[in-house]
Amino acid sequence: MHAPWTLTADGVLPPGAVLAADGLNDRVAREGALEIPEVCSETPFPDAASPGAVIRRNRDVVELVERSETIRLGQFWTPVWREQGLGRWYRAIPDPDTGAVTIVRSGAWRTRIVGASDAVRDARRRERTVGPFLGESMGSFYRNGTFGRRLADGGDGAAEDVLLEVAEIVVRTMTGPFVDYLDADLGLWYLPVVDDISHEVVGLLDSDDPATVEAAWAVMARAYELVDSCLGETIAAQRPDGVVVSADHGMAPIRSTFLPNVALRSAGLAIADEHGEADTGASDAWYHEAGTGLVLANARHLEGGYLDTAAATRALRTAVEAICSATDEEGRSAVIMVLDADGNIVEPATVSGVEATLVFRSDVLPVADLPVDDRPWREPRRSAAHVTNDGDTRLAATYVIASPGRSARCLDRDNGEIAGLVNAMLEGKVTVCGSR
Repeated sequence: MHAPWTLTADGVLPPGAVLAADGLNDRVAREGALEIPEVCSETPFPDAASPGAVIRRNRDVVELVERSETIRLGQFWTPVWREQGLGRWYRAIPDPDTGAVTIVRSGAWRTRIVGASDAVRDARRRERTVGPFLGESMGSFYRNGTFGRRLADGGDGAAEDVLLEVAEIVVRTMTGPFVDYLDADLGLWYLPVVDDISHEVVGLLDSDDPATVEAAWAVMARAYELVDSCLGETIAAQRPDGVVVSADHGMAPIRSTFLPNVALRSAGLAIADEHGEADTGASDAWYHEAGTGLVLANARHLEGGYLDTAAATRALRTAVEAICSATDEEGRSAVIMVLDADGNIVEPATVSGVEATLVFRSDVLPVADLPVDDRPWREPRRSAAHVTNDGDTRLAATYVIASPGRSARCLDRDNGEIAGLVNAMLEGKVTVCGSR
């Protein structure tokens, strides 16, 4: 449910599936924020999902006007539907110092639900009850202070309360339409909430201030309680024979953000486009935007590529050496290991071919942006991340398995084994296609 790989691009169910939902593949608009003064007659607030949205305020009364409908907004999340399967959430966040109010709205996703007609109809009906699908906890607004002052900046926890409000909506809208669907041998659910909250808070667990650490643990506990509550409701409704709760990674605190493409521009390899990213049609080499450590040379076999094999190898080698030599204030490189295309460890000076993968320190967050200034090292954007595993045990994935006649076990090991465990619980009913 609501995993990016649930349905094909044409909306076709995978073999053996009886009901599937996807909300993450079709984002119509991103989240937005609008600060308004104490009194304003009408302030436009348009985007692709809400082209006619207008906000008006008369002191304590704030209203959204859209599609001939007037909706009063307050310090709570209000669902606003545009059509079946497409809507968003609004909230007013007051500034006690200035009297201004910031109107925050979520992104908007168009959901797809595919399966038997009665199952789809029931899911759409429940979807209308729980509210529009929300695919993320809007951490960008937490980081930039829109939700209020963070614990990391001396806040009192109010900003974290808003962040967790959003997380609760994410859980509710991802699972609510399907929580009591019974006609299946195997149900798969994806919930990003623990990941979302961990990115923002886990770094505080290393704080020297005991009060900050305690407050951060309390926020993390509430995130886990959201998922636990959802799990409890699902078990109560479906009474499954077994349950597996799995992570796909852990989380480690971040101390710095590192921009590899800035180092590549300084080396004469990367060129910025109008969006502040590497221009893959004009750059000899670049750090890939997926953020997985991949560095590419612009070889001819790539779409739009122009370097021959020898030139591509020279560009790649120069790129890897430039990234590895861009050290922080303590003289440390962001990179701890270089892998060739076959996964073998190599020295930067001996890299060959057209691609290499860099393994970064776990306390560094590499980002593919290419801004105007030439500073490759920045303050951390998030408090924690999981880009590459350098052996920090906090980055290990954990999962729990429980079923009748089997004691619940919490395991810290290769989560690629989960497919085999699930297949065994189903007594061979499900064909396992691959180990992960």
